[in-house]
Amino acid sequence: MDPSWPKALAPDGPGPGELAAREGPMNDTIRAMSFGEILDVGFRIVRDRFAVLFGLTAIGYIPIGLLMAGFNAEAGQVPDPAELFVSLGLIFLYSLLMLPVVMAATTHVVGEWLLGRSVALTPSLRFGLSIYLPMVGTFFLWYLALMGLALVLAGAFASFAVVGPFGIVVALAALLGTGWAFLGLLLVPQIMVLEKVFGMLPLRRSWDLLAGHRGRAFGIVVVLGVLTLVLQGAFVLPTLPFPSVSPIAQYLGQGLAQALSTAASCALYVDLRCRREAFDLEHLARQVDGGEASGGAPDVSGPGAGLESGDRLRG
Repeated sequence: MDPSWPKALAPDGPGPGELAAREGPMNDTIRAMSFGEILDVGFRIVRDRFAVLFGLTAIGYIPIGLLMAGFNAEAGQVPDPAELFVSLGLIFLYSLLMLPVVMAATTHVVGEWLLGRSVALTPSLRFGLSIYLPMVGTFFLWYLALMGLALVLAGAFASFAVVGPFGIVVALAALLGTGWAFLGLLLVPQIMVLEKVFGMLPLRRSWDLLAGHRGRAFGIVVVLGVLTLVLQGAFVLPTLPFPSVSPIAQYLGQGLAQALSTAASCALYVDLRCRREAFDLEHLARQVDGGEASGGAPDVSGPGAGLESGDRLRG
């Protein structure tokens, strides 16, 4: 496990000197934030890094939109089953291969912004590719956990038809319980990418960080869900008269909404680390120590510049 967040760039990327030369002032987001500040940071990240995030969105979602556009046949026309099967297979394969990479690259871009750094499109994709296999394995565990919650919820609602009115109580209790558990696993993707930990550890880390803060997480999920619908509608509605373009616009809007959700989730992650692990003080101390050691400005390019996670693994 790499104890720093974010990790140093790949060996063939910019060296520490080159990175330091292009860094801007440190952002003021390594601190505990209010609900509104978390959302504001998400918008600021999308605004400041829009070109890179849009490029990642285009790579991840426009090809899916193009394949989906093939389904929009003229009214009354049934798509050929063989073509439909091939298109769905290509969508599944592309989603499996590229969407995890795009997600990791987007999170990496956001993480660099939070530390006052800037990373371009190609290095961010290279980072996503470098962790692809362990990331997909961890996603599999995460999806298994979420599917288990969904099965529990489905079983509870099915009991309504079996045991009558009492099933309503069971179903509502299951709904609250699964929602509570889902929120506990909300930050698994951010922890996995930013801390470079995989397997069951990101699930446990997310559960621990969100303990006592699920209400805040629920509010952010609701707001981001509404914004996602609004953003998708803004892209789709103008293209409804053009069936071959509408799916592309829909997935482009979905991708940009996902970038905003990733940015806000990373801001929530930083907020919780500062609240629960005093990361803001640790980060400031490392900056001061780095500046004294170098005899000048703090060095924020080395492995000690990220979100150290050693203390959280005790016990």
